[in-house]
Amino acid sequence: MAPQFKRPAFAFNESASKRSEVPETGLTYAIRTDADFSTRKLKKHIHDAILENPDHPLYDFAAPEEGELSLAEYIKSIMHTAYQVWGHDILTAKARYLDYTKYDVGGPDEETLDIHFYNAHALTRKAIHAAKKQIKQDPAIDSSLPVFFISLDDMIQKQESEWADVGFSRLFDLTGRNHFGYTGRPGLKSLDEQINIAKAKIAALSEKHGQKIPVVLLEDNVRQAKMLNWVIDKLDDKDFFEHAHLSSIATCFCCADDVERAAIQHEGRTIPLNIVIDYEQNKVDVCTPRDVMLDGFVVEVDGKKTRLPGIFMDVAARFKIRPDYVKNFRAEAMKANQEFCKVLEEEFEIDLPMSWFVGADAMAHVTGLSTDTPMRDVLKALEDSDYKNIPAAKPDAPAP
Repeated sequence: MAPQFKRPAFAFNESASKRSEVPETGLTYAIRTDADFSTRKLKKHIHDAILENPDHPLYDFAAPEEGELSLAEYIKSIMHTAYQVWGHDILTAKARYLDYTKYDVGGPDEETLDIHFYNAHALTRKAIHAAKKQIKQDPAIDSSLPVFFISLDDMIQKQESEWADVGFSRLFDLTGRNHFGYTGRPGLKSLDEQINIAKAKIAALSEKHGQKIPVVLLEDNVRQAKMLNWVIDKLDDKDFFEHAHLSSIATCFCCADDVERAAIQHEGRTIPLNIVIDYEQNKVDVCTPRDVMLDGFVVEVDGKKTRLPGIFMDVAARFKIRPDYVKNFRAEAMKANQEFCKVLEEEFEIDLPMSWFVGADAMAHVTGLSTDTPMRDVLKALEDSDYKNIPAAKPDAPAP
């Protein structure tokens, strides 16, 4: 019998102008809208496949008449609607089967989930604006200097002329239960190479202006000091701050307590935080539903860094699902995954091979199936195997 629960409550903040009200009890998820980001690879493959087949019934969308949707616009409209339905189903399953004790939520009557959606682009722009404003108000910084931004988050893409990406993620084993520190994000250069590129840019700016350049780190969420101090130390190890002054960290969300905020330091000083949505010390987590199927966690397969969707891993560990309800969550998540694929296949009259999805190489490794296999068959094979390649979570074993 499934646990009793109230359906998740949704709040939408498209302008990211203010924080939604946080309930006194229960858990709150903060989510950046990510339909375009999450489905970009799949949309492109569908678009290209239709254009390569003049007999396809949607081929004529490639040259729309005035007032008609283009093929890309049509694909986007269908895809984003399907993604919205899928995300709602995934979040409803999470609300039902979450292990609320991991968030120190009280008894069963308080096991509720409120979900706050924010416009991802608006959050990024507001974070950048807040950082620039703080720098202008700092009398120790020459206001004529450019501001150099370093994005630590894959959804915060280039917004300013002076910019670098330092992309890294935790590296997990294939079950998702164990992780081995941080590694460069798949598809990017090694972490050392990324930092060297950023250093070359900041060194050139510093030489041009004759002084250190103010730098802002951009992040999606600040919860603990450990990760930020780690990346600051990595930059320090490369003598990055020989040419730069770490002005602040600009973040979309902050869920850190005062101790953690004060512990983010460089050269003995606490680094200021520019926060768009400050959740203070409420019971809040930043959630990424796409990790269930359309994205995933960084793993290594055949010596190559890639991603593995969370449905192929131990969901108790990766999504904080109650160990005694893992089977229930998997069943509901799998139903949502399969329905998502079915809707797209019927709408576009095309199969969706595993190769069109993020993490295809890791999924092929885990399942032993070819990347040409339709994704619906991959999901069915995983379901029929009863997830035998994923060790069951032990109720007393903490998630990493």
